[in-house]
Amino acid sequence: MAELAIFFKSFIREYPLFMNVKSIQNNLKDVTWRLYIADDSPEITHKKQLFYDSLEKQGHKVLILPFNTGASKSRNLMLDALENESFILRMDDDHEILPETNIRSMITLLESIDHLGGCVGLERQFGWGKGVFPGMIGVQQGFMKYRDGVLEKDLDHPQKFTY
Repeated sequence: MAELAIFFKSFIREYPLFMNVKSIQNNLKDVTWRLYIADDSPEITHKKQLFYDSLEKQGHKVLILPFNTGASKSRNLMLDALENESFILRMDDDHEILPETNIRSMITLLESIDHLGGCVGLERQFGWGKGVFPGMIGVQQGFMKYRDGVLEKDLDHPQKFTY
């Protein structure tokens, strides 16, 4: 039984997807986990299909969805496929788990504070893009708040976070 479901949606990008899964396999050792991948690419390459077949043989879930299903609907479909994991880690296909990533502390926090429904970490940039140099904390950080029945992200400058 896995205690952590790792959700991410993939769309076209093959190399980041492979690197994401490799980073999870290499760096997430203190948690039992199962991948849930939703892919709504216009075409699944042979290489990607072999990769997905291998993951499914290991007990992971891969949902091949109609083209451009979208992130929200894809995530809801992953929720529908959820087995018996106690926690969900939502990632993007171009994210990576690093040796410094401490998912165990997030799980411990969620287990110990009854009224806490979720927690987030900071996103470190890999490669060029998104307005920051590689290795820096991304500028789109924020606090998640549940306000008037809607989950919102209030953006704030990375310097305001303690990590």
